[in-house]
Amino acid sequence: VSCTGSPTERLAALATRIITPLLELVPCHLRNIHEHLQKLKEIVPANLRELKFYFADVSALFTNVNVDGSIDYVVELAGEHRNEIQTFGLKLVDVHRILEVVLRNSFFTFNRRLYQQIYGVFMGCAVSPPCAIITVYMMEKRSI
Repeated sequence: VSCTGSPTERLAALATRIITPLLELVPCHLRNIHEHLQKLKEIVPANLRELKFYFADVSALFTNVNVDGSIDYVVELAGEHRNEIQTFGLKLVDVHRILEVVLRNSFFTFNRRLYQQIYGVFMGCAVSPPCAIITVYMMEKRSI
């Protein structure tokens, strides 16, 4: 399911351009497997003996992300790093509203019936991955 061609596609693209740079501030975020493998190769084997590795496998991440909480976390992180992101003249309250419109208006069809996704963020929307990643990071940051 994709939001390509949907009424919120352009707003989602704008929100994605604004918040994607925030992923650089998420220390555990790896853009791709190649980056992950490179980081692992850079670790001196002797240093691995002292390290403990932890991971979390979040089941059905997108559908389990609370939309209100996710929007608040994204805007909070954006506020903490306001000078490091480009908002294209928008205030953070505007970014908040754009995220609300995009993430609360996720519709899809199944068996020729129209449905609205009411739980979680929409997997087919460009802004959903950065929102989900930032949400998990902010939750982790607050719990450790």
